[in-house]
Amino acid sequence: MLNTAPTSYSQEMQIESIQKNIHDIVEQLPLESLRIIQQFALFLQQKEPQELLFEKPPTPMKIVTVPASQVMKLAGALPTGYEGNALLDSEAYFDDV
Repeated sequence: MLNTAPTSYSQEMQIESIQKNIHDIVEQLPLESLRIIQQFALFLQQKEPQELLFEKPPTPMKIVTVPASQVMKLAGALPTGYEGNALLDSEAYFDDV
């Protein structure tokens, strides 16, 4: 066991069960998969336990507001009745390049 912190009997049983399950799976894998697992295990070994938690707070987003008067100027940039097709429009743009 890598974890040296004291554990309860229940935790030890869970650890043993998980280790056996991993061992059973690993025994069936080809050599290249074993190399990948080895690299991943070495990666995990270098990390602190708190670094391995995947629940990170969301990154705050910067929201930029635009006055309605500017938005209305953009709306007038397209011809009346234009429905548009972003994919076709972008392909046509790059066909000319």
